[in-house]
Amino acid sequence: MRLRPEKIEHLANLVFESLSQNPELTLHESRDHIVGLVRRVITDDLRMEDEIEEEARRVLESHRGEIDRTGASFEKLVLKAKQKLAQERKMVL
Repeated sequence: MRLRPEKIEHLANLVFESLSQNPELTLHESRDHIVGLVRRVITDDLRMEDEIEEEARRVLESHRGEIDRTGASFEKLVLKAKQKLAQERKMVL
């Protein structure tokens, strides 16, 4: 996970502030409840991205020798593999 818990908390509070200031919305839950839900969504999303990256690295490691011989950038291939896996799972990175 690339965000510190403090940053996730800050982002969750910003989302709440934005929602609470929208005149088209009526919030029926407390600030703490909504911030907690947003925090969980952010954390779950980051965890899923980490899992996708781990899977991409695992798959590419099995071809590491060939990748090294061709001079391809391992990190660029990881990024492409992550994008493909995310697309297959209907996830936006």
